[in-house]
Amino acid sequence: MIADTALLSPSSVVLIDELENAGVDRQKALALLAGEAKILLIATHDPVLALLGNRRLCIQKGAVQRIIQTTHAEQRNLAFLSALNTRFLGLRELLREGALLDFDMPAYFAAGQE
Repeated sequence: MIADTALLSPSSVVLIDELENAGVDRQKALALLAGEAKILLIATHDPVLALLGNRRLCIQKGAVQRIIQTTHAEQRNLAFLSALNTRFLGLRELLREGALLDFDMPAYFAAGQE
């Protein structure tokens, strides 16, 4: 679906609702769409996805309450959150493989910070 939208759709604007629930690699999907010069509007509650953009709209009760320009501090935090997210996604893969999650979780997440 993402490849079709990026490569075959003539539309220059793409609306995506909660990509985090689509079961795809979110960052690769967004990179593909952005690489095809698509304007992306994404509804998300995922902080990693929210910080990938230059701007975000905060919507409450159906109206735009605030437009926020992503700050340099947020961009630095994005790197930290992305590393945590990678480790978290690794846990999902372990579950899919039938593994036990009975190991030292703090050490597992700390290893992602190196």
